[in-house]
Amino acid sequence: MCSQQLTAQGSRRDVRWRWPVELAAYDRAAGLSPEELDALDRRYHWRLPHLPFQPAPALSRLTRPLAEVIAHVGTDEETGLGMMPLVLREVQRRRLAYWGWSIDEWRETLCPNYKSFRRRHRSASDYKPQLMAVAYLLRCVEDPHLLGKFSQLIFAKRVFAAQAVADSVERVRQELRRWGYGKQRMLVQLPITLSEIMLVSRSPYLEDMRLETLEHIHYGDLPEYIRDCVVMVSRALLSFRIIETPLPPRMKIHERFGTHHAEADVPAEWLRWAERWR
Repeated sequence: MCSQQLTAQGSRRDVRWRWPVELAAYDRAAGLSPEELDALDRRYHWRLPHLPFQPAPALSRLTRPLAEVIAHVGTDEETGLGMMPLVLREVQRRRLAYWGWSIDEWRETLCPNYKSFRRRHRSASDYKPQLMAVAYLLRCVEDPHLLGKFSQLIFAKRVFAAQAVADSVERVRQELRRWGYGKQRMLVQLPITLSEIMLVSRSPYLEDMRLETLEHIHYGDLPEYIRDCVVMVSRALLSFRIIETPLPPRMKIHERFGTHHAEADVPAEWLRWAERWR
């Protein structure tokens, strides 16, 4: 490996992902002040439905974090202007800031499908992906899987820098290709698996991945191909000296295609002949 590559990898190890929203800068109290309640009630009890959104100064504690997330995920102006009043209307309805919403309340806001979303929010646009990003980036919901189905890769690119996600995927892909891993895993399974690890690690950088995170996914309730592919990722991270030991394979000795003790009900004579030719 040339010295330039070594320098680049060394500098990468020294860099850690910085969370894009400065949560400590915000008042994250779940309760609403009388001034906030009054501003919400005046806006959502009396305003005409199609007036342009203009945030009131009394609601800046609620609108500033939303604006920061909207700017980070690169939402277009029209979507941003639609999301802000939607969230504030839900705050007014619940009499509770989004910082204090339960998982069930976030699910209620997101709705199970487009039809119910449109009916609840009186909107022709589906802001569910952006709202999930709000819940995740503001740390209101730790596990986005609790909010419903979504594409890990698309979501990771939305909440992190898309190029950072692509760079990490390509870095692992090149290492595994060098070892002879198959094309199907490299093109489909690897990006999804790495995106899942990034979301749990809350960083798109390989250097921020920990063995405990890989174990959580390996033994968790996720699709089997992800739990298998994370073993492959762990070997690449070991090669990069990011972790000190890889995950064990999910298939143990004497297991074939997930079948434990396949010989248990085989007649003894047949088993002896099979063992001779093993």
